[in-house]
Amino acid sequence: MAENPVKQVHSLMSSRRSEPVVRTERRGDMRRPCDDVVVHLIDDDGTMIPFESFDLNHGGMFLRSDLLMYPGDEVVLQLEVPGAPAPLLVIGKVVHVGVDENGEASGMGVSFWSLTSTERAILRNCISPGSRTARCA
Repeated sequence: MAENPVKQVHSLMSSRRSEPVVRTERRGDMRRPCDDVVVHLIDDDGTMIPFESFDLNHGGMFLRSDLLMYPGDEVVLQLEVPGAPAPLLVIGKVVHVGVDENGEASGMGVSFWSLTSTERAILRNCISPGSRTARCA
């Protein structure tokens, strides 16, 4: 049986205490559409809620959804990136919520807070022009 995702996150954070973590609060690079990245938000009880990835870069992503968190909320995401050896468990912060032209919820921007240099490289590879591991524009 697979380990509970919440326990995985606690274990992940404990194991990274001595590893440098890059924190990104402002978008430094352009995001690119990426439709091959599977995203699940992991709720406090371990429930995995699927989200549609609209675009991403190595510092964050925009998730399309009617279910929105509040700006400032911390989120735990599992990202299945083509070519990665295992799903990435990422802690991030909701930095903004978007609405469409009708004022309806359209999604939220999340800034990643817990990427290691290896995970950041996996995302850079996914979104780099000419990447064969994901359909990124």
